Amino acid sequence: MLAKQKKYSITFVGAQKSGKSALLDRFQHNTFHDEYYRTLESDFFEKFVKVSNKDEHVAIRFWSLGGNERIRPLLDSFLPDTSLLAIVYDVTSRQSFSEMSYWYNEAVRLCPDAALCLVGTHTDLRDKDSIKESQAVQQATAWGATPFVCSALTGDGVDEMFKAMVSMVARG
Repeated sequence: MLAKQKKYSITFVGAQKSGKSALLDRFQHNTFHDEYYRTLESDFFEKFVKVSNKDEHVAIRFWSLGGNERIRPLLDSFLPDTSLLAIVYDVTSRQSFSEMSYWYNEAVRLCPDAALCLVGTHTDLRDKDSIKESQAVQQATAWGATPFVCSALTGDGVDEMFKAMVSMVARG
């Protein structure tokens, strides 16, 4: 008899244009698209991922939820089954950083047992930085979250972030 496959869900939320879908494209296809396309509600894919230091693969469902106001009534459907919630902000946008508190409050309300990460994107534009990494680390610490910074454009930090997230949910 086959062992039941463990399944987990990692959900990316955050402000519009923060780079959620671009991160998933980089991880899934190792590609980056220069043109912006808005996620209307959600993007989804499932991937079997090897758990580091184990001879085990787990199924991970990766979700990217649109950052617009229209998605907010649907959060009650998406977030309760989330194993890990990644709140994404653009390091060049003070507004996207400010919007994180909304997503954090929704996480506390809808998926209080989920692991939490803060993900700063667009690090390839560090010269236009509005949010210093120390600010993000301070916020992550206050919320009990794990901070990451990365660039979907260059791929810097993306694989390491996803590997760490998979390890976080697999060790449960």
